[in-house]
Amino acid sequence: MEKRLAEENGMEYFAINAWTFNEMTFIWKIQSLLHLAKSVFRVLKRMRKFKPDATLTTGSYVSGAAVIASKILRVPIYMHEQNSFPGMGNIKLSRFTKKLFNERCL
Repeated sequence: MEKRLAEENGMEYFAINAWTFNEMTFIWKIQSLLHLAKSVFRVLKRMRKFKPDATLTTGSYVSGAAVIASKILRVPIYMHEQNSFPGMGNIKLSRFTKKLFNERCL
């Protein structure tokens, strides 16, 4: 759905392959880290070409690669927490953000 909406509005769509770290097996965690590393390199390549002024993320493990790449490139990171209780991804990634937006910001 996101791809269709982006293309209908004249935006380029870029999918990030991400795996959750919540699985308990050691093999799964290693595979997740390898996918994260691969995704970080893909995002770095895209961000160097696009040269964003900032990164806006809604958190979760899918945002990990974009947050890491933004941090490496020193691009300011802003996070929107749309839930009453943040998930593990938002808790871990929020320390890298310049500003966190949540219901208290309204």
